[in-house]
Amino acid sequence: TTISASGLFVLDNPNSGLKEYHSFFVAEEQQVTGLPPSVFVYNRLTGNSEKEKGKFYPGSGKALSIVSVVEKNDGALSYSFDVKLQITVNFPRALMKILPMSKEKMEEQAGKSISKTISKDVDSAMEAVAKAYEVYESAPTS
Repeated sequence: TTISASGLFVLDNPNSGLKEYHSFFVAEEQQVTGLPPSVFVYNRLTGNSEKEKGKFYPGSGKALSIVSVVEKNDGALSYSFDVKLQITVNFPRALMKILPMSKEKMEEQAGKSISKTISKDVDSAMEAVAKAYEVYESAPTS
């Protein structure tokens, strides 16, 4: 399990005056569970064994999500999602030699797997953003 710490700030778009929500990845804590030999191997390969439990560390990736409220030609409001994601995985040279595929093939398969995982969450994320925006807009301003 990975627990992520993220930051969020809300801006008014300088061109439209409509809201933009910027969410960015800050740090993570990994809690690895399973059979002891598997946990040991995972921790050694990822460098997790050198990290103190219960502390957050910079992650192996970078993420920035921007959700904007945009006005369509007919005046209706809609949401625009822009996500930038970079994941870095370091494999020890010895492990690369015993893996049954090339580095390029691993990158291709990992990219497909990540895209599939992310796409499963898109609908629920969009619903959550819509609800959060409604709450934000109905809150009293000072």
